[in-house]
Amino acid sequence: MAKRKIYLLYIITTLFWFSTYIYAPIMPTYVKSLGASYFLVGLILGCYGVGQMLLRVPIGILSDRLNKRKVFICFGMASLVISSLGLYFFTNPLLILIFRSFSGVASAFWVIFTVLYSSYFHENAATKAVGVLTAFCNGGVLIGLLAGGFIVRSYGIRATFFVSIVCAAIGLILSFAISEKKVERKPAQIKELLMVAHDRNFRIVATIGVICQFISFATVYGFTPVVAKNLGASNFQIAMLTAISVLPSVIGSALSGSFFAKRLGENKTMAYGLILAAIACGVIPFAPNMTILSISQFLGGFGTGTVFPLLMGLSIKNVSSDKRATAMGIFQAVYGLGMFMGPTVVGALTDGMGIKWGFITIGVVALSGVLISMLYKQEKV
Repeated sequence: MAKRKIYLLYIITTLFWFSTYIYAPIMPTYVKSLGASYFLVGLILGCYGVGQMLLRVPIGILSDRLNKRKVFICFGMASLVISSLGLYFFTNPLLILIFRSFSGVASAFWVIFTVLYSSYFHENAATKAVGVLTAFCNGGVLIGLLAGGFIVRSYGIRATFFVSIVCAAIGLILSFAISEKKVERKPAQIKELLMVAHDRNFRIVATIGVICQFISFATVYGFTPVVAKNLGASNFQIAMLTAISVLPSVIGSALSGSFFAKRLGENKTMAYGLILAAIACGVIPFAPNMTILSISQFLGGFGTGTVFPLLMGLSIKNVSSDKRATAMGIFQAVYGLGMFMGPTVVGALTDGMGIKWGFITIGVVALSGVLISMLYKQEKV
């Protein structure tokens, strides 16, 4: 029974992120082909983070107060179905903006996935447990990117939206079979919420989370596909390029808490990962061909893929089990700011100053994260 509920959540998680990212690589060039400016492209890509900023904390608090997880996961899957339906049926950039926002609403419920999964394990194993679930998240993203590349090459981009609808619907049906442990708990209070938000280490972790998402959504899921298109890449090649950046993150997420953090320390793991990301950002706009661009994506993906799951674990490391949904909700709401700002800021810079300055800005942001990571106070073991 214990293994069945864990495996079921693995499947639902994979379907959730598969459906979310199957069309992600070609969204920037697709929206641009519809006549949108770079700023509007960035806004459409960035709106994915708005729902997460606004809803993740309320969702976490409400889930803690009701002591329910399953119903929230069902709502998340349903929101994803709505998003994919809208993207399939409409081609107006403003309508795409609206329905892409629903995808962000769906992802706001990811906080419940992580908290439900961590509840299946002993509290001391929270960091490792979240890292493993994140590996399945990244696995679903990777499979979606690979499948999307082949689908768009043979059937066009709208086919990826259709497949997203089908897989999200399957995930919705399966989510009704989720089991959760009912535990008597005291609902989170406002003062406890403020205590989580005012913890020094938590603020550092959340800030680095913003930086990681700023980097990823401005590059991999933002304007790196535009650079690839300018180099003559096809939609299939762009999808494969994105997959190259996600593949190492699957490995990095599985090892970040259980291997790198134990051997290097939490500070150095974060710093080294962000340095790799900064190097990748500096290479992207000057890449002379797809080979160099692919290498930069691999390095950058490994860098952020190693850092981010560690941050998720650290965000709930010293929080009691009955407040973890709230803590994770705050963390994920804050890093939603990076999802919004990354593509929006780089889109505006690209329209005004050129794409090279956009990527240089991303690199500077990554390096600032290295300095901030040094402020994190690692506990003595």
